[in-house]
Amino acid sequence: MANDGASPRQLKQEMLDYLLAIKTRQQAFSFRIIAARLRANRMPTARGYNELLPKYEALPLANPSLGEYLIVIKALYLDSILYSRRAVAFYDVPEEQAARMPRALESLVDDGNQFAGKFPLPISPSMLRRAGYNGKFVRVSVHDGVIRAIACAKRSYRERKPIEVDLLDDDAKAALSDFDEVIGIKHGWVQGFDYVEFNPENRRLSVHLDICCPLGQDDFKQARMYYVQRINEACGVEQGADTSIVLPRNLFAYVQKFYDDSDGTVGRLGHATGTDSVKEERMRGRRKDLRQEPFHKKGLEEIKTTDSYAIRKSWPVESAQNSPTIELPGHFADAGDPDAAIYYAVFEQCSNEADYNMLAGKLA
Repeated sequence: MANDGASPRQLKQEMLDYLLAIKTRQQAFSFRIIAARLRANRMPTARGYNELLPKYEALPLANPSLGEYLIVIKALYLDSILYSRRAVAFYDVPEEQAARMPRALESLVDDGNQFAGKFPLPISPSMLRRAGYNGKFVRVSVHDGVIRAIACAKRSYRERKPIEVDLLDDDAKAALSDFDEVIGIKHGWVQGFDYVEFNPENRRLSVHLDICCPLGQDDFKQARMYYVQRINEACGVEQGADTSIVLPRNLFAYVQKFYDDSDGTVGRLGHATGTDSVKEERMRGRRKDLRQEPFHKKGLEEIKTTDSYAIRKSWPVESAQNSPTIELPGHFADAGDPDAAIYYAVFEQCSNEADYNMLAGKLA
């Protein structure tokens, strides 16, 4: 993180590069977290990127704090690509494969792929447009004995936005005059930062998929299977339940466990009642607990039995504004099914590694 004798102009430009890179991750990393971190370090902040970026563009080159500002912004960006909104799945690795895992993960890195040269910054939009959708591994690191291999991938999205007809020219207004509402659909690409982690101590592998744009269950499954297949091949093991990684751990039991455990705050619950109705209950406030809501409590007293199938639970950080959250996205068809399965959890609202590790510990 040293500045290596860079000039003030270079420091400022690098700082702006990282701020722009953070902006590309706004669907996965809350601006509230960014503003709180900047405020805590007595740096310029704002209510959004449109106000924030001009403040940093206007910083004079004579400002003696440019180097310190850059260190904070770099750390913010790295947290945004590692601990942002993610779909996380856990695998138990067979003993035979676990012994090969460290070398296998290192072998997956390709320093010549289009993402590696710019990492950790994203590549240009033109390069991303030409990139493939399958992730390319760019770095391997070891921290506290846990091996992490980071991969970059192209993700596509379709965004629907209302079009303000009054802002269009007269010809366009006339052509659209019969429509009550006009919706535009924008298609684009964003760079995702996925990673896999392997803990040799407990032979646990986890796959962390970057939700940098809207993704569905099929997207998560396809990406997980791709990374697992790459790892199996790198380990040189044949596909099989006893020799290779196959299915993620089933997290369904944590739905009821999270509800029953008194800690944290339940913000959403999906459950099927003994009277054959399906309930999707949620709280409006992020820090309000559904379990304490009078209508919910009275309803449970009346129906007697219910089968939970999905939950969203958070553990608010008292000293900060964020509430690290786990969502287990089950389906109502799974309610009461002894074979029900949830193969991934969604982690949200983490501001740093400590928040993220706390959530992972809830699923240990």
